[in-house]
Amino acid sequence: MWEVEMKSSRLSPLNFIRIFFKFNKVYKITSLLIAILLWLIISSRREFEVSKNFDIEFRLKDQVVVQNLSSSIVKVSLFGPRASLKKVIDGSWPNVFIVDVTHLNPGHHRIRLERNRVELPLGARAISLNPNFIEFDLSLFQEASSGASQ
Repeated sequence: MWEVEMKSSRLSPLNFIRIFFKFNKVYKITSLLIAILLWLIISSRREFEVSKNFDIEFRLKDQVVVQNLSSSIVKVSLFGPRASLKKVIDGSWPNVFIVDVTHLNPGHHRIRLERNRVELPLGARAISLNPNFIEFDLSLFQEASSGASQ
């Protein structure tokens, strides 16, 4: 059967298409369906961008307090798959930006907030922060005297 079709030295495009679809139809249809399925899966995995306000929380040394904080909230722009961002948006993920100042001494400080310090679900990433810097004072905690002298 193949020999009859191959008698001419050159196949016309129409004959080539006929021969191509004549054999292994099941494999070709299966391959096409798999390719379409993969394309649908990949095209449906879009990434989204959202902004969310995060509270700033400090890690402090013992007996140290934060005063005169320039901003207690940082606006974080997030990018990633919808499932990861949904955790942040619906509140099931803690929206807290942690600033570690245990290495700083009392006094006035200005520090840069870094995107890689935001704790996020797998797949989500921070693309921008506003403000980029915060200013604050660290001072030693002093307890008020509770009793009157007798």
